[in-house]
Amino acid sequence: MGIANIKKALFILLCTVYILFGAERNHIIYADVFIPEYGPGKKETLNGKWKYCTKNLPGFYIAEFDDTDWKTINVPGAWQSQGIKGKNVLWYRHTFTPSKKKKYSWLRFEQTLDEAEVWLNGRKLKFPVFQPPLEETQHGVYQRVWLLDWPNAFPISGILKPGEENTIAVRVVNDPARKSHYIEKHDSAPFKGLSGITGNVYLVSHPPVFINMIERLSNYVVWNGLIEHRIFVMLGNMMENPADCDVSLKIITLSGDVIFTTGIETKVEPGGEIVDFSWKTSPVYEKYTAIVTLKTSAGVSDTAALQFNGTHIVATSDSIIVNTDEFRVKGVEGIPGGTYTGGAGGLLTLDRKEIAKQVEKLHTLGVNTIRLPEPAPDIMKETARQAIMVIPVLSTDWAKTVLALREYPNILYWDISGSSKREIIEMVKTIRALDHYRRPIAYSGPLDTDFTDFYYAGINIYGEDANSFDTQICETGSALNKNSKPVTFLRWGETTADSRGNSLFRILASMNNFWKKCVATGLSGGVVYSRLSDVTGGPQKDANIGSSMLFADELAFDYGDFDVKLDNVHSGKSSLKLRLRGPNSIYNIITYAGSRSKGNMIARRNRLTPGGELRIDILNDSLLKSDFIVTYVSHGGMEREFTTSAAKPVFSPEHFFFTNKWTSFKYGIPSSVGVRILGGEIPRSARVSLSSNNPRVRVEPARRGVSIPGNEFVDVPFTITCPDAGAEAVITATLYFTDGPGLPMKAHLPVEFR
Repeated sequence: MGIANIKKALFILLCTVYILFGAERNHIIYADVFIPEYGPGKKETLNGKWKYCTKNLPGFYIAEFDDTDWKTINVPGAWQSQGIKGKNVLWYRHTFTPSKKKKYSWLRFEQTLDEAEVWLNGRKLKFPVFQPPLEETQHGVYQRVWLLDWPNAFPISGILKPGEENTIAVRVVNDPARKSHYIEKHDSAPFKGLSGITGNVYLVSHPPVFINMIERLSNYVVWNGLIEHRIFVMLGNMMENPADCDVSLKIITLSGDVIFTTGIETKVEPGGEIVDFSWKTSPVYEKYTAIVTLKTSAGVSDTAALQFNGTHIVATSDSIIVNTDEFRVKGVEGIPGGTYTGGAGGLLTLDRKEIAKQVEKLHTLGVNTIRLPEPAPDIMKETARQAIMVIPVLSTDWAKTVLALREYPNILYWDISGSSKREIIEMVKTIRALDHYRRPIAYSGPLDTDFTDFYYAGINIYGEDANSFDTQICETGSALNKNSKPVTFLRWGETTADSRGNSLFRILASMNNFWKKCVATGLSGGVVYSRLSDVTGGPQKDANIGSSMLFADELAFDYGDFDVKLDNVHSGKSSLKLRLRGPNSIYNIITYAGSRSKGNMIARRNRLTPGGELRIDILNDSLLKSDFIVTYVSHGGMEREFTTSAAKPVFSPEHFFFTNKWTSFKYGIPSSVGVRILGGEIPRSARVSLSSNNPRVRVEPARRGVSIPGNEFVDVPFTITCPDAGAEAVITATLYFTDGPGLPMKAHLPVEFR
């Protein structure tokens, strides 16, 4: 190689390092998946009979090692299904002779369970963009987080010997932690007890002039609703002469729609060249594939691809931006009903059906974020489907957790904690190296850090304990980001003590006040409510939480995207009214009756602006007994769905709520409580019923009839009595319309008697 070619090779190497590891401050690097085998004729399978040994001795990776006495095993395939039981480590060896006429660049293992280390001709293979020890181990399952499809291949140029005998050695480890009885009953694939090389193994070849790598840069700033993606294509030329080439780029969506095409003519010098393309688009929750095709004047062609997500998440000095809009966190801590193993982290014992059920409940309440220790892929997929963001809480295995989760587009930010400055710095550096999306990082204690410190520059969000604040701080209009970071409140529901030493809990009214006055007004990035064990309403089963932590209905008032009501003010026909409550427009709103099928579509609207109403006339009264399913696309591009019904409650706090300022009453003495009903466009008649989840609390009267004036309010008084000191209860008021169609409404009041 001449001096010019050496300079060219160094230039390509430096550009590659620049793209993989660092860039200008105004750019963000994304963790994308390069697919070198995209295109016909590039894969050469190594599947078949391999040799194996159940011993674990040094020297098994040496190419010249004598494996004559080893038995054979099928690859791909789990070793348990081939009669090998009770083993946690297995060595594989395979000898093969690739074609002398081909050039090979990558060795791909599609799947291993649980972990694999790979040697080729005695040299340990490494991933080019990870630091030790992640560069040397392919993680199929690692403790609570697992990867089913490893997104990277091993580079083998200069190690593989075409036309000669080559030997692969693989050491596979079965994680014994999976033997926990909690995990054995999980129905996900990694927890069925399978281990080994369970996916295809193949070489990836290329022609003399080829696509060596595809990388992408995207800027931080969104201009006029658009973000620029720069697609860098590194071309290789193994011939002695330059090659005239046509390089084309095609970008397709997950559904296969072609949304962008362009091309360029270039001369690829010996060694290689870099060409780049620019594409501007709106940032959305969409998975794209960039397909690059190279054709030379001599008829040589090559194709490769890059998969990437169009998500754009940043944290400014006072807010979190998801795609183009501010994001107000309306979050919960954990998934109700889930049990964790392994201390603070651990796998949920919920199976996939139960995960889907619980996540759907949270979605119905308007929850847009879930905070979870090391969330598993089942949860990530289900939350993404329900348009819910996830905050992974990183503990001791933060590097491998980030590595496992980084490809999911619905990660809002990483939540870290550390007891020393050094540990925090190390965590931030590791996350920044692995998550090229550069999603924000939050620190939630226990150190009282100064975020003006240079070393903490990578932390974008500050986590506060909500118990240390009062809504009066927000009532003054004071921002809570004392460290010039958006604030996310955590750990709601922790007990506090009154002057007499009695334990108190944050009540729903306090939660709602924080949301309305601190979050919705823009003084905080969001709030996460903790320890929710029941999202369906009714008393809590956990005595340590108390009924005052009831979630469900009341928080749904402020969490829901829509106000929904049913009336008959137009031509005597019943109408379903949807009013958008959120601060952002939504798109492609479709309403179905009964089920999501084309024949059941009853209304469609292209766009609904904040405060806008959608009225759907129900021409067939039999539909009043049906569920109405409304689907729409959020401002960030995520598909959402909710279901309502004339036969089920829909909550509307502006129309029906308790008026009590106090929730503590003297036991043994009748006490007054009241509900207020705000009238709509026309007068209505209704019945209001009051009930208690505590049978010792007497409600008088049990129900009242009431006439509701149009566009005015009416107060409905009741009396409650309890003979027991220290008793707690949740009083539920239910309103039923008695003069025609109307959705029942509910309100809740947690009370205590002293």
